[in-house]
Amino acid sequence: MRILPLLLLFANIIFAQTDSTQQLEKKPLSLLRQLDSATVWEGVRIATEQFFQEKNVTPSFKIKNKEKRKALVAAIEGQFQINASDDDIKSFKRAKDLSDYVFRAQQGVVFFSKNNFQGKVERLATDRKDCDENADCLNFIGSLLVPKGWRVTLFSQLKFKGEQLTIDAAKEEVRLASFIKIDFAATVVTTNKSLNWREDTRSIRIQKLK
Repeated sequence: MRILPLLLLFANIIFAQTDSTQQLEKKPLSLLRQLDSATVWEGVRIATEQFFQEKNVTPSFKIKNKEKRKALVAAIEGQFQINASDDDIKSFKRAKDLSDYVFRAQQGVVFFSKNNFQGKVERLATDRKDCDENADCLNFIGSLLVPKGWRVTLFSQLKFKGEQLTIDAAKEEVRLASFIKIDFAATVVTTNKSLNWREDTRSIRIQKLK
């Protein structure tokens, strides 16, 4: 098992991203390091070989075993600071599917568990229809970065229903430094300003704009 190469690769990824997160208040979103597709594939390949006990894994390698696939994705999520939904995980049939997803998710919306872009980091590129307990969202949203070209809508009910909070970054990157006191603007609008969106978000719609 190639534990050392995997640890070294992921250590470099985490160091770069953690250091970047601490500077986000002053510098651009691009400091959250986005790895190239070759580096992402190398990380996915090594992890896949470990979890499936295989050698020389190629992009076409089938990751059909549900339990091993789930464990593999959980490890990849933590190391690349991305978040895949249950539906996403079910869609990963081959190693290349997972690698491509990770590469795209790096460019997605960034959620932080604490104010001022601190704490746990999760990057999402797909919808979340269920943010209830034990579902696939952060328990509490501390702050949020929406890259230019993306739109995020939070809902107070499951399956994209109820009150809404929309962050529209069609023209430029939008940052919300605190969900305790949201600064509403033309790019940040809601149907109910009295809701505690930090705790009351139950589903999330994420759109990549053309």
